[in-house]
Amino acid sequence: MEEFEYNTFELSFCLHKDINRKDRFNTLSGLYRGSTKATKVIRTCVEAMLFFYKKDKNCSFMFIGASLAGEREENTKRFRIYSLLMKNLFPPYAFAHYERKDLSFYLLLNKNQEQSIPFFPKKVWQMINEIYVLPSVKRMM
Repeated sequence: MEEFEYNTFELSFCLHKDINRKDRFNTLSGLYRGSTKATKVIRTCVEAMLFFYKKDKNCSFMFIGASLAGEREENTKRFRIYSLLMKNLFPPYAFAHYERKDLSFYLLLNKNQEQSIPFFPKKVWQMINEIYVLPSVKRMM
């Protein structure tokens, strides 16, 4: 987890052996072959998010479902799986769910913050645009 402004956390996962590789998020770990280890990795990531949320009910989360080698960046396999999990595990009364399928980008914006920070959604999107230099940020709101 990496923390950014407005109590927003980005979830990232790669194998330790790949940490210095440029494509560390685009490679398969090999954990999926004939086992349930990939499921355990995904569950661990979700558990980390829930851990942070239990510690701080005002946090928000974001991630990009990285593309696999040869896969387009739009609506990736990882993005489709992760976004389905987010919709089922983080309720809409607590989080606003935003997705950019064209970028495989997902944001869980904490609704508690909307009441305490003026223009909170707009500020978070501006921050995200500075981090990722995303095209057409206005379409995300």
